[in-house]
Order: sequence, then C-alpha cells, then structure tokens
Amino acid sequence: MIKQILLVIIMTCYVYFGYSQSKIGMIVDEDGFTNIRANSDLNSEVIGKVKDKEYISYFKNDDSNWWIVETKNNLLGYIHKSRISFVKNGYLLHGDLSDLHVTISVKNEKFKALLIKIYQLKSDENPYIFSCRAYIRILKAGKVIDEISYNNIDPVGGNYGISYEKNQTTENHFIASKFGDYQGEVIIVNKNGMIQNFKGGHYFLAKNEK
Repeated sequence: MIKQILLVIIMTCYVYFGYSQSKIGMIVDEDGFTNIRANSDLNSEVIGKVKDKEYISYFKNDDSNWWIVETKNNLLGYIHKSRISFVKNGYLLHGDLSDLHVTISVKNEKFKALLIKIYQLKSDENPYIFSCRAYIRILKAGKVIDEISYNNIDPVGGNYGISYEKNQTTENHFIASKFGDYQGEVIIVNKNGMIQNFKGGHYFLAKNEK
C-alpha cells in the first residue's frame, strides 16, 4: 500500500539563525591566502582557498567566530572572522562590488552520523539578478561526503526554494524537495551521505521505503 506524504511547503529563502545581510570584505592574511572550510570549525575539511586582498561576500554571525563567505566563483564556506576586513555593505556579483543586498538562511539537520547543511541565498531587491540560490552539503566528521547546488531558483509555480519535513518519515533516507523553475525535484540523501535527485517536487513513500 502506498502512502502519500504531505509536505509543508514554505517560502524558505529568508534569513534567520543570527546571520545578517551580505557584506563585502577583503581577505587579510600574512600567509598570502586563507582557507575556506566546509563547516564552522578548525577541524572541518578545507574546500578552497582565497588569496590575500581578494574580495568576498560574507555573512556575519554574532554567535560564532566563523563567518559564511561566498567567493566570486560561488564557492560557499566558512572563514574565521579575523581574516576578513569589512569593505562595504553589498554583495560581490560576478566578481564586481555591488550595492545588492542578499540575505541567507542556514539549516543544520543531523541524520545518522551525518550533518546536513542547507543554505539559501535571496536577493532582497532585484530578483532579476537572482531570486534564490541554494546549496545542500553533506558532512561526516567534518568531511564533505556529497553536495548539490542550484545557482538560481526562479520564484515560479507558487513556491520556490528547498523544503523538507522536520520529522522525517523514513529511517534510512533524508528527503527534501526543491520547488521553483516550474520544475520540482525530490532530493534524497541515503544513510551514507550520497545525494540523488529526481524530477518532481512531491513524493510518495511505500511501506518498504521505495
């Protein structure tokens, strides 16, 4: 017997968890570069580097010494705040300093031995540049297992962004949905941290979880 799962769908591109609007910063590091990490601690995996005096967008978090940064190539990660020098309010757009205001939402979900991090960025004032950018990153013991990104989710079809049930209905998979672009997707994370995505934002779950 197949049971339909009703998703609570919300407009998820908004800011919370203490993160502020985007700012533009410059990297200041005597070593000539600084590391971008997958999570907000020194033991998490290095996923990239930024050169000294290079511009980045960042989102200040008053509750942590590690701030979320986004590079000109849209690499998203964490840098210690001591390596970031404030330049101006705004957003680094295609490598250029702009006055665009972007907000971020961050969700952290624990699943088995995994940490699932869901980031969504929203342009406050100019949806024609981009409406919602989303990243899902799967970590285990600070290492990246898998990740998926959506560079621009258009707000069409009624809802847009990444949505999921807080109380998951299956033990062996974490399931989320991506809405927007007139093309929904079901995003499934297995217990090993690997991501699969399928067309169609709504899903059905059988008793055998298939």
